[in-house]
Formats: sequence, C-alpha cells, structure tokens
Amino acid sequence: MKKKLRIAMFFSSDPSQPGGVQEHVYYLSRELIRRGHLVDIYGPAGKALNYRHYHEIGKVIQVPIPNGNMANLHVAANGKTNVAALINSRGYDILHVHEPYIPFLAWELIREVKVPKVGTFHAAWNDESVLNFFNSLIPFFQKPFSESFRAAIFVSQITRKVWQAVCANSVRQEIIYNGIDLNVYKPAEQPKKGRKRMEILFVGRLVQRKGPLHFLKALEPLFVKYPNLHATILGDGYELKKVNEYIGKRRMDGNIELAGFVVGRDKVPYYQRADIFCAPYKDEAFPITILEAMAAGLPIAGFFNEAFEESLTGYPDPSLIVPRNNVARLSAALEKLINDAGLRRLIRQFNLAAVKKYDWKRVVDETERVYNEIFNE
Repeated sequence: MKKKLRIAMFFSSDPSQPGGVQEHVYYLSRELIRRGHLVDIYGPAGKALNYRHYHEIGKVIQVPIPNGNMANLHVAANGKTNVAALINSRGYDILHVHEPYIPFLAWELIREVKVPKVGTFHAAWNDESVLNFFNSLIPFFQKPFSESFRAAIFVSQITRKVWQAVCANSVRQEIIYNGIDLNVYKPAEQPKKGRKRMEILFVGRLVQRKGPLHFLKALEPLFVKYPNLHATILGDGYELKKVNEYIGKRRMDGNIELAGFVVGRDKVPYYQRADIFCAPYKDEAFPITILEAMAAGLPIAGFFNEAFEESLTGYPDPSLIVPRNNVARLSAALEKLINDAGLRRLIRQFNLAAVKKYDWKRVVDETERVYNEIFNE
C-alpha cells in the first residue's frame, strides 16, 4: 500500500491573477488531497482560485523583462519571513517547489528546508527569444539546485531544454505535461447550428508576449468583411490601455467584448460559445489555454512556437500556425477557419481525441509516482 504523504507545495506566481502555474497547483493539490495525501500550499498573498489549505506567505512584485512579459519577485511582506522554519516544524515528507528559479522566498526554502524536494519548471522560451542571454547563466545554479533536489519535473520538452543544465546526474528528471480537467472543460452540449454570429476567443494576460495587439490587428480587416464576426478577450494586464485605445480608434467596440480576468470554471462558457480560438503567443512552455481550447473542440490559429509543436502534434492543418509576428498570415488563417466549416469539424474531432492524453488523472499519477520514488530512496 502506498504511503499517504504529507506534502508542502510552494509557488511564486501571483495567485490573484489567472495563469498556468496557478491552475496547475490548484488541480494537482486537489487531486492529491482527494487521494488521501495531506497537502498544504504556500504562496503569495491574494488568491483568485479556491485553493484548499492555502497559507499566504509574502507578496509578489512584478517587474518587466525583455520579451514583453512581467516577471515575479516573491518577497516577504514585512521584509523577513520564517517560512523555512515553519515548513521544517510541520513534519512534511516532501517539499514541492514550483518555479524554483523565482527569487527570493523559493531560494530560502531551497537552502534551509531539510525534507526531500521536488522542483517543477513551468517557464521556457524559444531559440529566437531575447531571453536566451539567460542560458549561459543557468549552469551556475546546478550546484545549489542539485544539492537540494531529488527530482526535477518539466512541463514540456522545451522547458527541459531550457532548464536541464541545473540538474546534475544525481537529480531525477521527468517530463510531465500540463493537464486539463475534462470533466470541467468540454464542448457545449447544444449545437451551434443556425447561429448567425461567429465568435473568436483570445485568452491570456494582456502583455506583449501573449500578442493581444497582434490579435486585434489580425481581426480588423475581418470585421469589415464579416459583419457578424465577434471576438472576446479574457484577460487583463499592462497592455489593456493600448488594447482599449486600438479598439476605440478603429471603432471596433461593437465587435469585441473585453471580459477581464476570468478564472477556473467561469471560463468554460466562453470556450463553449466560441467557434475559433486564437493564440498569437510566443515564448511558451506548454500553455494550458491550448488544452482548454482543445477540450472545447475549438480549432486553433496562432503564432508558431516550440510548445505548440508538442501540444498540437499531428494537427490537421499546420498552415493555421503561422510565423511569429506575421499579422497578415494570422488574419488569413482566421479567415480560412471562418469560411471552412468542414475544416472546423475535422479539427474539432482531432482536438477532442488528442486532448484525452492530457487528462489531470495522468498528471497526478505521474507526479505521485515521482513522490513515492524519491521518498522511498
């Protein structure tokens, strides 16, 4: 019989905002608790998802980075913290640190917590990214990481490629892809036949890396050509002002809904009423929004990145994934989907079959196996 473990789970992404890390921790922890493990989650103050056994530790400070995204710094709220002493005192069997590369509280735990540790790496960037200047620095973290961690989990092949240099031979390396709750994310029960309006959906933080302005530029000529076309944007961020300005100047107000941050199950109706999903992303590791779109049966058009090569392997029409920053090609891909109902049906069938391998049960099975293997070493 497998031991029921006492697990401390730690992450540094802003829990007051939606994001892949936040959702990963939410679903992983809930399923581990359901299986009888004790799981305490330690993360920054403020939460949008209903985490169980959540302990607010410190706060997040966001700083801009060169690829047009915002990076997190996780610091003590009052300038000092005793989180390592707290975790050491509670008799955990495993400490699971998500995003161990984020300063500063995660680094304190890596140094001072004595139980076996697992680290999950969620961030990655493409070969052409401006962030590649970090690559030469990563090997310098191998000694402190490998002396502290028994296992490293990467959410994709590209994530492993970026971060594996922190792992000495003593560290177990595992690729465990992000997952999706197929009981929550699924197609609409009612068919959309006879509906005149066509809906295109964008989900992501309104930051340059996610491409919200590219999305609007690709849509602009399509709104003129197809009066019944409508778009919804789920997200918020520092580019919201630019997004609003662009919509206002181009008089696109009547065609676009800005829904703001929407998290968890509340996102499902937006996916279910959409016809097409647009993902003009770059520097992705393994975006959960793609899995959400697949689970809803939505055809996807977007910018090429290495993460999409993994999550969309065998995609029926690769021409819908266009070169990065090519707005004209993105607009053409969206128009192709608007006009080809047969292609939309074909991709729907492919997505609903392909997404099954990302069910959260598999993610938790594999993570639980890693826990038990390192605990029994």
